[in-house]
Amino acid sequence: MSCYPGCAQVGELYACGAQLIVLAGGLTAALIAVAESEDTSVDDFCKKHTALCAKGGVQNKENEYVRDARLRADPCGWLQEQYAGADASEREKIRLAQKFLGCRNKQKRKT
Repeated sequence: MSCYPGCAQVGELYACGAQLIVLAGGLTAALIAVAESEDTSVDDFCKKHTALCAKGGVQNKENEYVRDARLRADPCGWLQEQYAGADASEREKIRLAQKFLGCRNKQKRKT
């Protein structure tokens, strides 16, 4: 991430403007080549490796926990109860719901 518009750091590389376009194009070409080497479509590859193909910008973070929590009198309390008894994969969904609804780190924001 970079403070300057039109610039980004990827690993050890820092690029701006035209260099950034070349770098991003190279990364895209690499993803396409890897998908082809796995004998799969780019769409299927991206479904399998979501972190490598994440879209930039705002994404819809709403999930089933957000929808259920909104129906409760105390959404944050309900999410905390669900978190206590959940397995690791469900905990990640609950954390996302807590962030989406502003339930995480409330004590930090009050000070």
